[in-house]
Order: sequence, then structure tokens, then C-alpha cells
Amino acid sequence: MKKASLLLLPCLAVIVMLWLPYGFHMGGLIEEWGLLGLYSQHGPFFFAGADSLMPQHQMRPLMTTPWAIAYAVDPDSWWFWHVELALSLLIRGAAMAWIAMYLTGSRRLAVIAGLLLMVWPADTLQMAFRALNIGMSFSLIVLSAALLVAAYLSDRRKHRYALSIAAAMCIVIGTWMYELTLLLAPLPFLVLYARNGRSGAFATMRGKGGATVAWFLGCAVSSVYIGNVLLTAKNTYQQQVAGDESHVIAALEANGTMLFSRGFVRSLLDGWLDAVRIVAHDVAHPAYFVAVAIVLGVIVASARRVDMRDSGRTLRIALVGVLVLAMGYAPFLISLAHLSTTQRTFMFASPGSVLVFLAVLIMVDRVQSHVAAVAGVTLLFLGAAQQLYQFDVYNKLYESQRQILRSIVPQLRDTEPGKIIVVLDDSQRLNGTWMLDELVPSALTYLTGKPIGTALVCLTPQNIWEMRDGVARQGTCIETADSWIFRGPAPVSGPGFALTTQLPDFVVSKSNAVVVRVPRDLRSGNALLSGHAAVLNPSAWPLHLGLFDKDSDGESHHWDFGHRWDLPQATPGSGWKPDEWVYTPFRQTSAAWINQPRATLLFDLHPAAKDYELGIQTLAHAASAKDNTTISVNGVPVPVQWTSDKDLSATVSKGILKSGSNTIEFESPASPDYYGLSIFVDQIDLAPKN
Repeated sequence: MKKASLLLLPCLAVIVMLWLPYGFHMGGLIEEWGLLGLYSQHGPFFFAGADSLMPQHQMRPLMTTPWAIAYAVDPDSWWFWHVELALSLLIRGAAMAWIAMYLTGSRRLAVIAGLLLMVWPADTLQMAFRALNIGMSFSLIVLSAALLVAAYLSDRRKHRYALSIAAAMCIVIGTWMYELTLLLAPLPFLVLYARNGRSGAFATMRGKGGATVAWFLGCAVSSVYIGNVLLTAKNTYQQQVAGDESHVIAALEANGTMLFSRGFVRSLLDGWLDAVRIVAHDVAHPAYFVAVAIVLGVIVASARRVDMRDSGRTLRIALVGVLVLAMGYAPFLISLAHLSTTQRTFMFASPGSVLVFLAVLIMVDRVQSHVAAVAGVTLLFLGAAQQLYQFDVYNKLYESQRQILRSIVPQLRDTEPGKIIVVLDDSQRLNGTWMLDELVPSALTYLTGKPIGTALVCLTPQNIWEMRDGVARQGTCIETADSWIFRGPAPVSGPGFALTTQLPDFVVSKSNAVVVRVPRDLRSGNALLSGHAAVLNPSAWPLHLGLFDKDSDGESHHWDFGHRWDLPQATPGSGWKPDEWVYTPFRQTSAAWINQPRATLLFDLHPAAKDYELGIQTLAHAASAKDNTTISVNGVPVPVQWTSDKDLSATVSKGILKSGSNTIEFESPASPDYYGLSIFVDQIDLAPKN
């Protein structure tokens, strides 16, 4: 018990440090709202089978279980969602620490390895609820490996059987939450090999066939279920992603090298570079980070060190790490969309990455133990900073959603069933996937307790319908005397792309519509709401440390459409295609296409009494856009010139900008024969002239 607590306590300390600045206020962001809408009407369901409300996810029958449990415990707040997320981190950290303790015999290295798995910076979806099932399944497979190795080491038969059965159950539960979990099922045998070599591993397993049988049965049950779904189910999520066999083979041939150029590079190096950039450029108030570094230093320094001189074992640990990294990332090679993201795709590769770094730390520790300890603390500090930044990003996204929903819900108190909701969004925040998008009806169904079948969002005053077509273009919303008309975008084409089809108008009679308005300034109004108070009301957490809150209402403003790879930002505005990440090793750029004749950006400013310089960096533009682009600020045209083939600048005269909310509007013709696009904007800077 004492040994276990020595590995658990550091993990608990890291969880406290991650949650202390934010508390339990963060809520759902995307898929969570869809589930909450279903739960509020049908009650929580724990199994997503063929006859469930989510048959497309039947290959993951326990996918909804963590969310359903959280809802069943408390349907009116997020606190138990946070408990499950923290528990997931605790399980993986403690299990990895135990594995590293077995591999090295050093509690110091074990603690470092366990904490590294909790804060490994390659994946960017560890601190959000939308991947709760994936994170939990990942933690369970690491726990399964630790339990099975412990079973082989136990000389007590009952103890060994209990551990091996628990390990098998972890495999089944984890795989039924997320099918790719099964690919890491061999991890315990790789751990035995890393510790003992081939003959030593077999010697450890000899005479303990019951543990092996339990592991085999766990894998068999999981595999048979997956196979049955593959043979009998139609239109599952996995089939939509992977396609048929020929598509899988073609994708592997085309994307195979990305296992190394993207999987290994991001896992072993690029994630750390992002963490360094966060510490160097994004931290606004360093005092808390100093405290985090001190606590991590104390944790590592207080852990007992044992010298490990077995070079062969060190090499095997590194080799197993490389293999596990490849096993964890390789499944995503069949999907270019998954290769273009860091959300959930690097989670299962992280145990391998930790083992590679563990081998390096072992070698450094042999030469100079203090250097290894400092290196370990440095890595843990950078990883913790990256996780705090993740937490901050997702908290801010949720806070923006909360403000919008809080402004809408009171307007729907007397809504009759069956009415269509028309949302006039003056804030222009309901403009993409991370800002509710098509999930507005589900969120409102949950928050009002009434079934909301249709909610149509109109970004005002430009009157842009937020619904997007196959090339992510938005339509228009038109108000007449007796109806609202929602019209899809005009047909466009492009190189290698057939002409799109304009859908028929969607007409809503005003007699069948309930119109609600989202104000431009969502910070006004502090009246507390009673229904779903913990969801809709501002955070009651006593601490607000503002770790990354640099002054956004100052004298200048900067847009980059995404600061760190796949950590999204909410950018108020309309007329833009969703952000795209342009990948290059070690430096990723997020940019957005203008795909409406008029595109806007809303921002807050406290301007100086000076002329301002507006600088715009682009990555590409349609041929028709260069000579036909105009810009206005708060309705006042400003002279614009192209300073190079990809850069624009404009002077904003003193007095045009105002204290508070401002608007920049771009007018640029969308090219109908180039996917309806005009300018691909990378960065925008607005600053006083010197």
C-alpha cells in the first residue's frame, strides 16, 4: 500500500495543479451537446448497440457510458465529468509509473514516466470532454498492461487470477469504448520483454497460463464483437472513415511515410517545441508556473533513485517504445483528416514516446543523476504548461458558448412545442464547429427541457445563414413580411471539382417561428438563472489566475485563426471558411479563406489617439481578388494596397476606431470557378503607427 501511494500521490498532485486555476466550470463543446439533447429526452443510455439511438457507433457500444454516468450522477452540472476526466489521467499516470518502476527499479524514474504520460504534449484533446471515452479507454489499456504484468509476477494463485481477470476486463471495456484500444493489447508482453529479454519474459510467464488465457479471452471477446459489427452493420462511423478495402490499401500506400514524418516527429519533438513556445510566448502571469516547477522539483527530488546499469534492458525499453509509438499512431494512416489533426490521434502513441524518453533518461542518469533529474523536471514542467494551455483554450471556448446559450434560453421560456427557432446572432460567434454549429437544437433541448427540432442561425447584420454546403460555404437569410427564407449558396466549381448544386430555399413562416437574438456584447447582464444554474451561470470558482490572459482589449489586436496546432480559437465574424492548418514540420500555420463577397471580423479595442496600420498576410488568393479587394473599418472605407504578392496594408485614420466593439469588413469577389474562394488569410495585425 505504501509503495502504491508513493506512485499515486505525485499523480494526484499534478491533477490538483491542472484543475486549481479553472475549477469544475468547463463543459461540453461539440458532441457532448448532442448527447445531452438525447439524454434530456430519452434518459441516459449506456450502450450504443444496433438498436440504440446511435447505431452508427455500435462498434463502440460503451462509447457513451462515461458521459451517461456523469449525466446520471448530476444532469445539471459538469462536476462529475471533471471527476471522470481527472480519474482517467490518474489511472494512466499511476499505471505507467508502476510499469516504469518494474522496468527500472527506480522510483524517481517511475514517477517521471508516470507524470510524463499524464502531460505528454503531442495530443491536444486530453483536457476536453469530447474525448472522454477515448481518454478512458486509453487509460484502461495502460492499466491492463500493468495488471497483467503484476499477475505474472504474483506467486499467489488467487491474487494472480484476480489481477489477470481485471486486466482482461480492462481490455474489453476499453475496446468497447474505442476499438483502436485493442491494438495496444500486446503491451504487457512487450513490457516483460523490455525488462527481461525474450527468454526472461517466457520464464516469467512459465507456469502461469491462467493469466495468458485471461488476456487471450479478453482480446477474443473484443475481436469477435468488432468482427461481427464489420460483417453485419452498415454505415458505421468506421466504415465512413475507412471506406472499402481498396481505399484502405490506397491510403496506406499514399500516407505510409507520415508514420515517421508526422507521427514520430510530432510525438517525440514537435509537441515539445509547442510547449516551449507556449511557455516563452503565451504565459501572461508566470507566478503559478514557478510554483508548478517548484512542486514538480520537490516530487522528483523526493523520489528514491536506484542506479540501473543494464544497457541491454535500456536498449530494449527504447525499442519497445518505438514499436508502441508506431502501433498507437499507425491506424490513423488510413484517414488524411486524422493525419491533419492532433486531437486524439497522438494519445495512444504516447506510452511509446514515454518509453523512448525513459530510455534516454536512464542513460543520462548513469552519467549524472542530477542532470537526469533536472531534465525530467523540465520535461514535466513543459508538459504541464501545455496541458494548462489546453485547459485554458477549452475553458474559453466553453465560456463563449455559455454566454451565447445564457442569452438565448430565457427567450424560449414560453415557446410552444414544434416551433422553429430563428437565432439572430449579432455577436457573430455561432460561426463554426467549435461554436455549437448544427448542435444548437440539441443544446437548447437540454437547457430548456423542450424538444427543439430545428434552430436556424443567422449571422447579423450581414444576414449570413450559418449552414454550410459541401465546400463549407454559407448561404443567406432573408426576412420578408410573413416569413424567413434561408437560401443556400450559389453553385461553384473548381479544378477537379464538379459544379455544386444549390438546394431549394428553406422557408419558415413567421407564425411557426420563434425569433431570438444574441446581443453583440455578451458580457452585459449578470442576472443569475435558476434552471441548469451550474451550466448557464458564470463560474463560481474563487480563483481566476488568468494564466494566459494577455490584454486583448488594449491598443492593438492580432488575428491568426489558431495559435497552436489544433487548439482552436473562437473568432467572431462571418463570411469565412473554417480555419485550416497548413502543416510543415515544427511549425504549423492556421489560416482561413474568405468565401463570401463580404467577410467581417468583430473585435474589442481601446484605441490610441493615432492613425493605425492594418497589416494582412495571406497565403494565396484567387486571381480576381487582388485588384478587387476593399476594406472598411466601422463602415468607413480605408485605402488598401498590396505591398507584395501576398501582403496587404491599409491606414486607418485616427477617430475611425472606437473604444469597445469594432468591425473590419472585407469586400472581395468570391471566385465561382475556384470553389467560391477569394483570399486565404494567415495573419492580421492592427496597431498604432509609430
